[in-house]
Amino acid sequence: MDLTQKVAVSFNQDIYRFGGIKYQISYAKSNQRYKLTQLKLENNNYYLTIYNTILEIRKLQIQIQQTQYQIQNKELEMSIEKNKYQNGFGDITMLNRAIMDKNTQLQNIINLKNSLNTYQKELYKVTPIEQSNIALPHFRIISQKKFLDKNYQLTLSKMQSDMKKIQLNLTQSNYYPKVTLNGEIGYQKSEHYGVTQYDDNYYNVGVNINIPLDFNQKSTIQAKKIAYMNEVLKEQDIKIEQEAFYKQTVGNIQNYQNYQTILRQNIKLYHEILQNTQKGLKVGYKSGYDYKIMKNTYQIHQLEVKLYDLHIQQELLKLHFALQRG
Repeated sequence: MDLTQKVAVSFNQDIYRFGGIKYQISYAKSNQRYKLTQLKLENNNYYLTIYNTILEIRKLQIQIQQTQYQIQNKELEMSIEKNKYQNGFGDITMLNRAIMDKNTQLQNIINLKNSLNTYQKELYKVTPIEQSNIALPHFRIISQKKFLDKNYQLTLSKMQSDMKKIQLNLTQSNYYPKVTLNGEIGYQKSEHYGVTQYDDNYYNVGVNINIPLDFNQKSTIQAKKIAYMNEVLKEQDIKIEQEAFYKQTVGNIQNYQNYQTILRQNIKLYHEILQNTQKGLKVGYKSGYDYKIMKNTYQIHQLEVKLYDLHIQQELLKLHFALQRG
């Protein structure tokens, strides 16, 4: 009678896959970098939301100031038309228009305050810090090259392309020969009619070479190639989009700066008129109405320059927060 007792541990380990192992490691690292970059972009967008909301709040605060000056002017114009009408020199149509213009400005300031309240609530949702206590960076124009080199969307798209390329290589490597190390180590005791035939440790080591055969090999690899090429085309499209975005944003900034130039010219003119009106007021050939209206108009234009500074910062904000830090 034969009796065999055996205890063993066996293993089967790839030792060479013609690039397969290397591509698996490379893909894992690339995927990790991709996810980390996505997290950085999410954090970037968080601060973008905060800064943009603050700029919207400060724009509305300036617009409210402007509207208050405009209301004062409409009240002065209404008083002028009212006096003219009561003294028989005015037209009821002009008085009515002045009243309606004042009401329009009153409605405007209500709408602006409602918008301000909305943005303040939106800001509170993302940070409890008062907007007046948050220091805004002052952004400057950047070159198109830097914008494209550090662009988040382009970087993520390139990472996607690289990962598709690795997946293609990995798929191709699956059809290459594979070298596997096999081994077993253990203890065995054999008896034949009570007589021990073998009683000792043992081990076996071997090497296998496997050559995969798959009738779908060509179509599988072709599908991965198409996926890779589609990602490359997508990357090119995103680059074109980002170039267009940069040019449009810079164009907006230039338009705002051009308008500021016109405003500053107007402010200089209003300042001269204001000085002349003040002199005329002293000698009696200009009314206090003229001086107050001109002074308010002067203030409105000065605030408009500040308003366009904020518009410019918003455009620069979009450029800078489209970039990776460091």
